[in-house]
Amino acid sequence: MEEDINLEPVENKLIKKIIIILLALLLIILILSFLLTNPEIRVNIKGLIESSKINDEIIESGNITVIIPENLYDELLQIKQENADVEFKVCLIADYDSGNYSVKEIYKPIIYTQEYSQVVSAPCPENALIDLHSHPYRHCSFSEQDINSFKQSKNENSLMMVMCEDNRFNIYK
Repeated sequence: MEEDINLEPVENKLIKKIIIILLALLLIILILSFLLTNPEIRVNIKGLIESSKINDEIIESGNITVIIPENLYDELLQIKQENADVEFKVCLIADYDSGNYSVKEIYKPIIYTQEYSQVVSAPCPENALIDLHSHPYRHCSFSEQDINSFKQSKNENSLMMVMCEDNRFNIYK
């Protein structure tokens, strides 16, 4: 019998597959390390995880529900569109009942300055339970300045909201 079977091509194919798999794993590790160490991307991921999309006039975040009627939501989208290149701020006058906020009116405070990533305005009136401002696209996390400003002006049932997409909001209590 002739034992002239050549196993060399099979071994070469196996070695090539192993090298390709190792290179693919290395590339995945490099990409993940970039994504997980880039502060901008981490903030965006964190904000997207924390935020909620509006669904049938309702934004839910934990035990908080904010109901924005369609006509007021349309008005909010119009304000966002008019301020597409800068942040804006509005105050939402709402009824409150056990974690549920039903928005009744949008109040526009005096705006002193507006920039791409900052808005400075007069405070919301006492009857406005929700202080809402926009952030750049997909920057849904609250800044330290946002939180500090809110803590100085909040009452027991007030909320701060960030609108970071047409249909995405983050809520802070």
